[in-house]
Amino acid sequence: YHYEFTVIPIENEKLTGLVQLNMYTYVIQVENGILMLFQLKMLWGKVQPPVKVPLSDLEIRPFDKERDNWREVKQLAFITYTETNPKMVKAWLSKPWKLGAILLVSSLLFLSGYMLISLVFLIGAWLLAFAILMKHLNNKFTHKQKDYNNFVNYWTTDPRRCLWVAFHNGTLVGTVGVQENEDKTKGELVRMSVNNNYRRNGIAEALVNVLLKWCEENNYKQIHLGTTEYQPGAVKFYFKMHFEMFGTIEYFMGPKILDFRVLVHLFSLNLPRDNITEQ
Repeated sequence: YHYEFTVIPIENEKLTGLVQLNMYTYVIQVENGILMLFQLKMLWGKVQPPVKVPLSDLEIRPFDKERDNWREVKQLAFITYTETNPKMVKAWLSKPWKLGAILLVSSLLFLSGYMLISLVFLIGAWLLAFAILMKHLNNKFTHKQKDYNNFVNYWTTDPRRCLWVAFHNGTLVGTVGVQENEDKTKGELVRMSVNNNYRRNGIAEALVNVLLKWCEENNYKQIHLGTTEYQPGAVKFYFKMHFEMFGTIEYFMGPKILDFRVLVHLFSLNLPRDNITEQ
């Protein structure tokens, strides 16, 4: 990884797409975008509302390696991981025995007269643990996805899988893909992502409906997918799209003794869709 630490001083200015600030904001960036927003004081202001997009202005088409910036497409396609992984790590570090261990050492340093060192340790230990676990999670899960290191070839060389991109006035706003599994008649829905600034416009529904229509035309009998407990909005969305939850599995991200695990909800939808009106 190449880590870049940037300090952005802002005084009563409006940062488009984020919030209005009047203090220093620290941003840590990694290869796939913002990993962590760290500020010294409380933020003031409101999050910008999403851009309104009439679906008639939306262009949805298969990913084209000649027309599209594949790095931009890949970054958006994997935004689910860049958004969810930090939530998983924060939840794990917030468990009582993990926080208790850090607080215990910090308290011992404080009682021994090392007040400044205890404060530095308290903050530094948490941030260091966060960075280590993020790297572990990326190496174990994100970077092992079939298309992560071979994105363009993966999505352009097999007629039984397809990645769609959605554009609004030339701006990439969403992606979704389907890949065939070993059964040949079943596919997996993957890379469902919508740009943060364009959500709640029906873009996700439009993308999924295009995918499902393509799957029906290509004789898929069932589509399945998995989404984590840290994505309640996704769970609600797939129920809305008439998918059925058929199970939940417990996935361990490390040794079981560390209890670093996540619940993955499994959904499926039989094709063709009978008596279902597209959203």
